[in-house]
Order: sequence, then C-alpha cells, then structure tokens
Amino acid sequence: MFVFSFKASTLKYIGVMSLCVMAIIMTVAIVPSNSMSSGMENGAIEVSAERKIGDFKNVKTSEDVVAFLKSYGWEVEDTPVSERSVTIPQEFDQLYEEYNKLQKGEGLDLEKYKGKTVDMYTYSITNADGKAYATVLVYKNRVIGGDVSSAENNGFTYGFSGK
Repeated sequence: MFVFSFKASTLKYIGVMSLCVMAIIMTVAIVPSNSMSSGMENGAIEVSAERKIGDFKNVKTSEDVVAFLKSYGWEVEDTPVSERSVTIPQEFDQLYEEYNKLQKGEGLDLEKYKGKTVDMYTYSITNADGKAYATVLVYKNRVIGGDVSSAENNGFTYGFSGK
C-alpha cells in the first residue's frame, strides 16, 4: 500500500488566493455599474450616483459645487450669484461660534481654518420655500463649511442637509 501526501507551497497558495480575491473584486466592480446605469432615467439620479452626501473632497470648479449641493437634494442655478475669496477670522466672535456649531452638525469645523483665505460660492436655490441661497466655503478643493439660508426676514439657516 502506497500513501502519497503533498503540501501546496506557501507561494502557490498565496498565488491562488490572490487570483480568487481579484476575481471577486472584478465581479463586484463590474456588476453594480452595469445594473446602476441601466436604471438611470434622468440627470438628477446620475449626479447622485457620482457624488455621495458628505463627500467634501474634490470640489475644484463651480460645477463641482453644484453637484455637491445636488447630492443633498438642493436644486440650484448653474451660475453662482457670487463667487469670491473671504478670510476666516483668527478669533471667532459669538456669531462665528454659533455658525461653527452649525458646521459641526454637518461634520465640518472652521476652527482649523482660522486666518485662511477660502473661496466662497453662493447659489440661488430653486426648490426651497421662498427665496433662499446656498453658500459653500471651499479650501484647497475641499468643502470646509457653508449653509442654506432664507433671504426673508426671520428666515431659516440650515446646514447642507436641511437641518
């Protein structure tokens, strides 16, 4: 009676496992994109697929700011009402402290940008009750703050999520 036993070398085992993992990753990467693109009926769904809520990075152009706002459900005019540079003050007064509380509620914090010059974009919102504007603060291609506010007396001021 002969008994044969053999061991797969560690190198072969790692190679086979790597190929299996790569095959799974490729399958997962290809399948959702095909099913997602077939279900898109309009541009609004496409924008949501491109940018997720809370994705504060890679905001380089005015179009990126519009896509950012649309990811939160805000419809805005394509052209900003205002686009300018502003400097975050070194010391926060009571108004800035309250404004920063609003930012912290959105997962942002202006504290680390004190004294920095940032880009401020303001857009007219078309799907709000009454006249409203969205303001977005961008520093080095990253959204660092902003709000959605009513232009009316005793109006509202929300974070991007509308809270």
